[in-house]
Amino acid sequence: MDLFERIRRDGLLSDAQLMQVKARVYERGEDWATAICALKLATEDVMVRLLARHTGYPGLDLSQSVIPLRVAELIPIDVARRAKVLSVMDATGGLVVAMANPDDRATAEEIGFMTGRKVLRHVAVPGLLLSALDGLAKVRALGEQEWRGKEAWSFKPGPEGRAGVIRPEPEEAPAVPEPPSGPDASSLLDALLSGPELPPRTAIDFPDEQAARTTKRTDLGAGKVVLVVDDDAEMRGLEAKLLEPFGCAILQCGDGLLALSQARELKPNLIVLDAMLPGMHGFEVCRAIKGDPALRSIPILMVSGVHTGWQVGVDVSEVYGADGFFEKPFKADDFTRAVRRLLMAGSSEEDAAKARRQSALATCKQAAAVARAGKLSEAIDLLQAAAAKDPYSAEPHFYLGQLFARTGDTYRALAALERAAGLRPDLEPPLTQLGELYLQLGFRKTAREVLRRAADVCKEPARRDDLLARVARIPA
Repeated sequence: MDLFERIRRDGLLSDAQLMQVKARVYERGEDWATAICALKLATEDVMVRLLARHTGYPGLDLSQSVIPLRVAELIPIDVARRAKVLSVMDATGGLVVAMANPDDRATAEEIGFMTGRKVLRHVAVPGLLLSALDGLAKVRALGEQEWRGKEAWSFKPGPEGRAGVIRPEPEEAPAVPEPPSGPDASSLLDALLSGPELPPRTAIDFPDEQAARTTKRTDLGAGKVVLVVDDDAEMRGLEAKLLEPFGCAILQCGDGLLALSQARELKPNLIVLDAMLPGMHGFEVCRAIKGDPALRSIPILMVSGVHTGWQVGVDVSEVYGADGFFEKPFKADDFTRAVRRLLMAGSSEEDAAKARRQSALATCKQAAAVARAGKLSEAIDLLQAAAAKDPYSAEPHFYLGQLFARTGDTYRALAALERAAGLRPDLEPPLTQLGELYLQLGFRKTAREVLRRAADVCKEPARRDDLLARVARIPA
């Protein structure tokens, strides 16, 4: 159902008003929501509520928002105008972004990489979003520090700003059912006392024929193995050529999911990994490998021709765990020097990685005992310390997400569970809890996607069926 049909079905406007709006849409090339607000046939909050129901994302009433200039400028103005997006609030767990089209995942990923923050997509009236961008330009010219919507003059927000969030309302659909039966946050946290580690990875079956044909070699023990991953066959060949003098066995693939499968099966001594890949983004492949205790000691050298700049190198190391980064095109000597360094990184790094993980898990266990005693704030501090000890173990982030949710800090809970699910995409519990939290916050479309992923990796048939039934009953 398109927006026009929804408006007509809901009786928001009379037939005469619909004709008036249609004429403006055709004459000026405006979208329906902008035209309705411009003609003053509905207020912004009414239109945003309708858009939220229509898109399945929470809405942003910009008239109720206060946007610090510092927050707005996190997104370059050319990107903001081109994509019709606006950074509204820098929350503790992510960046609240108004978008004319919240389904534009590519732009959301671009913003996430530029800002280093989780992007929380919200729908807004496109014309009012552009008007807010114009208002921010005036604020900048006047030397002021924030822009306020016309209904937001009485608010006193903090430095992060204020977002007038409107969550989607259920339509004529069955009530959202209870979550499928299974361990809740409390029991999962308690279980940590007796067994702190999340289960080891298991192989993932891929329906794709190419992914099923994982390369197998019998001579891989002779020397070291390097996996070269790039969807550009010419680039793969160039990198393989540079690696030949090292005498390594060189494997190549051009798909992110296949690369993750080969890393699990072959445990290469080095992975040269492109950022932009089909199947699964290179950064997510890197994070998944570094989140696996059995694989994390594999050095990863990332390369990219799209993401550039010194900050990118810092981010791929701190956020995703890469051991090196090169922009395309790179100098052959620099590349081979980095390869030599990483291939020589031997067992000492593996031992250090194991020690970091064991220390983090011991702190997790301590946090669980403290949480059972009701000292949630102290438990959160301990889990944050565990995450700092080993950022690539999923457990601290998983349990942080549960405790943040229990204390009502939903945005931080969202960020922690996203991190856990990114590190261990093969596990159902973090995905299920992440999906439930998205649903609680009004991100219906995202909740369906995440819960469907949880069902895909779930190993228990009955629970998988429960999850799929839950997905089917979430109002569209």
